[in-house]
Amino acid sequence: MKDFDLKPNSIKNIILALSEHDDSADYVLDKKGNKLPDPKLRDSEKVPLKQDIEEYFEKEVKPYYPDLPAPRPEPNEYCIYVLKCSDNSFYIGQTNNFERRLIEHNNKEISWTANRLPIEPIHWEIFKTREDAVKREKELKTGFGRKWLKREYNAGLLKSASRQAGAWMDRKKDKVGYEINFTKYFYEYKPPRPLDEIEKDIKEVTGEIQELLKEEL
Repeated sequence: MKDFDLKPNSIKNIILALSEHDDSADYVLDKKGNKLPDPKLRDSEKVPLKQDIEEYFEKEVKPYYPDLPAPRPEPNEYCIYVLKCSDNSFYIGQTNNFERRLIEHNNKEISWTANRLPIEPIHWEIFKTREDAVKREKELKTGFGRKWLKREYNAGLLKSASRQAGAWMDRKKDKVGYEINFTKYFYEYKPPRPLDEIEKDIKEVTGEIQELLKEEL
């Protein structure tokens, strides 16, 4: 079998055709580590020439596409989670059903947090296996792990503080131009013909059709 020499565009089209969008997946990065945009979500805006683009974006676009909270673990995904309790202590656990586990905590089904409500989920990490989740749970429960959690929490770097990017601009694609209203400058309005004239033409055409039918018979 001969090797296929596929061009980059062909490879890209194959990936787009066979892949499936996953909102909970990690960002796709280029060779330099920069986040790549999803072309399917791209849109454009017409900004008045004399208006500042940044001001327009903040006022007319961003309020309707705000940054979103980081996605939480889905059911059947192994994860570790950290809860901030009412006494400012941290509870660290692992589960494969994050939302159900939170309900159990809030229903006082977990003895350690039962007297420390309300709780706030501040961090979570997803793993492929339960063994990996248990290993990470043990790491975070060490003195070093708890210091890391406290430092990251104070710096606003834990999962609950992260955001999925909402609307953003690629200023490299800015285009300056003038939109010409073709209807206004080139369209010449022509009023419709009077109804009597149209009716007369219809009768003449109908008569011609009837004559042709007689000849066929």
